[in-house]
Amino acid sequence: MIHMRQYNAFETDNIKFLVDRQVEFTTIQITETGLRKSILDATAPVRSYLKEQGIHDYSLQQQGTEHKRAIDTFVLDEGTMYETKTRYTVLSPRKETLGFGLRE
Repeated sequence: MIHMRQYNAFETDNIKFLVDRQVEFTTIQITETGLRKSILDATAPVRSYLKEQGIHDYSLQQQGTEHKRAIDTFVLDEGTMYETKTRYTVLSPRKETLGFGLRE
């Protein structure tokens, strides 16, 4: 298991809300470096979730930034909704990423 910090009260309430309504979801805790660079490694659990939910299948994507795929994404925090595009890229056979750029 990847080390994750404890959820704050806002996150705990949101998770409870989703679980109570039987909404499937995954959480991604972004490090300061990931937030600064606007890119994350697509870990095995994230890749699996994206594939199972029909959002993105890295195994079907060609390698290279010219083959990246982008979808509209909304990120919520306390009182603010950010619209962004999540970019899925295969950089090498062993390196998949997802990128984002937040804007209000």
